[in-house]
Amino acid sequence: MKKFKTNIVIIGILMGLGISYCKDQTKAAGGSDSNKLLILNDLTYKEDPEINSIARLIGAKPLPEGSSLLPIANSAEYKKYYEDINSAWSTFESKHLNLVDKWIAEHPKKQCGHNLFYPFSGPDILHAIKFYPDAETIHMFALERFGGMPHPDTAHPEREAKKMFALLDAIKASLNYHYFITSYMSGQVGENEYSGVIGIMLFALARLEIQVLDVYPVIVNETGHLEKSAENKYAKADAVAIFYKKQQDKDARVVVYFKGDASDPGLAKNPNLQIYLKSLKGYSTLLKAASNLMYDKTFDDMRTQILAQSKCIISDDSGIPFHYLNNGNWNVKLYGVYAGPLVYFKNRFDPFLFKAIKEKAEPLPFDYGYRRGEGMSHIIFSERKPDYPYFEPTFDSSGDIGDTTSWNNGQFYFINKPAVKDIEGRLKYKNNEGDSN
Repeated sequence: MKKFKTNIVIIGILMGLGISYCKDQTKAAGGSDSNKLLILNDLTYKEDPEINSIARLIGAKPLPEGSSLLPIANSAEYKKYYEDINSAWSTFESKHLNLVDKWIAEHPKKQCGHNLFYPFSGPDILHAIKFYPDAETIHMFALERFGGMPHPDTAHPEREAKKMFALLDAIKASLNYHYFITSYMSGQVGENEYSGVIGIMLFALARLEIQVLDVYPVIVNETGHLEKSAENKYAKADAVAIFYKKQQDKDARVVVYFKGDASDPGLAKNPNLQIYLKSLKGYSTLLKAASNLMYDKTFDDMRTQILAQSKCIISDDSGIPFHYLNNGNWNVKLYGVYAGPLVYFKNRFDPFLFKAIKEKAEPLPFDYGYRRGEGMSHIIFSERKPDYPYFEPTFDSSGDIGDTTSWNNGQFYFINKPAVKDIEGRLKYKNNEGDSN
């Protein structure tokens, strides 16, 4: 049994971790005291090879010789699933993932630490690992249902394989759009144990050739610490913990996915989680296709949490409003093209970000966030300046208090004519400069 002394970053997510063995104690690989979160509790894991085999079955990866799951993998239905998964993944990998890998390799984030927080994430563990490959602890926060841990029924291999097509339906759109569409996923995720958050995350880890060690439900106790659910029931849990190792790892890593409402009133209903979040520090944050929620006072507690304790932030315009970063407290680098938000968010069109990206952005070779298929995506990379101190976040716990960011009720959106809406996440443009006249 290996003990994980984990600091957990919120809302879904952050990381700092110390692993203590029964006999030996050692720090997580690559970690240092300055990169760690406060140690709030001990999470333990016990390596279970069967869990990794289930992940590989879901991810359409070869199973270990002699695996008890081979009857399912050899079924005719599973072979159809296998072909469909590999076809969809091959397109996703060649058109998106390989470009992300190349860009990340050329843009190191040495000062961003080993703890990641990913709110409004959906089940998107894949991009969390890709954009912050050094992350040892990841915390994600979203609305999608856990779905439970799959337990394949080898006595009925054809029937069991058919159930996996619910997972295929759930992830196809995300592989196509590179983000999870909440309204769509609410009807797809959790249809059965394969298509819930756990199944989707196991799929992604297996596709990345990452070994899954253990999975279990987690609660946040009254002192704001995380602990394994004594009832071991996902339906009553606050979060799910998944422990894993990359191929080169000596020590394990952990992702903790919180299911919940990240609005101010939603967080106010969970005082234990509020305690937990406020005790986090020294993490980096990932934001992508976040629906411009933190432009609104209803989500300013989450915005405050991120600004208070983030070392680095990778975002698009849908995350933190640009003026909270472009204020002298952060070193900001811009990549790509900003053509404005989706028409749904037209009053969030940011004329200052539009001007800044036109003047000084570097190229971005892949899609990020809502913009897709025409080289119109952008990334805002912000690194906290050494003289900008961390601070304890203050929550107002109210959707009626705080600041909201908007510009002239969408006037700038129409002046710049950034895009013509086709369907959500799929927009057509006249050229790579956008239509800004």
